Amino acid sequence: MTLLVLVVIVLPFTLLLASLASDVVNLYHQIEDMIKTGELQAYFERVKEVPVFKSILARLGQHIDLSSMDPVPLLLKNLNQISTFIFNQTTILIKGFSTFVAGFFFTLLSLYYLFKDGSALFEGLKETAPLPSKEKELLIQRFRDMIYAPSTGDSDRRDSGCLRRLSFWALGLPSPIFWEPQWLCFHSYLSVGPL
Repeated sequence: MTLLVLVVIVLPFTLLLASLASDVVNLYHQIEDMIKTGELQAYFERVKEVPVFKSILARLGQHIDLSSMDPVPLLLKNLNQISTFIFNQTTILIKGFSTFVAGFFFTLLSLYYLFKDGSALFEGLKETAPLPSKEKELLIQRFRDMIYAPSTGDSDRRDSGCLRRLSFWALGLPSPIFWEPQWLCFHSYLSVGPL
């Protein structure tokens, strides 16, 4: 069972992290290439010609001098600062990763013994509860219902997630892993409202 947890949870999580790292590196190189070729500046000029942005920039131009603003040097400066920060924080990242690996190892060890001796532990806890037998069973059944409810009631969310990922793939969006958190924030905003 612990092996199943490793295959079902650890392997996809590792692949997700590798994909995220690859997307970050590709995005950085893509922006760097766009800056070197002047494609980014041309893109900003095309964006300025979109009627919606044109009207917004015209309104902002009344209050702020936009002619002196150049987004490319600002973007280059921020990219250099981010890469310098990541390079300087490498030891902290390695320490955090090693702490995560050690904690994950102990979690897997705990899972192994819970899967192995979990029923005996559960029966022992059931015997120590100061409730009549009928109420114990009712309480256990309610906990089971509460635990199983998210997995049975969220099929529409899983289906929409699969369709969303398929649409990201079909549209050929670069770095689709960055679009998923934005979609989730937007989805939670629609269902919960502003926080």
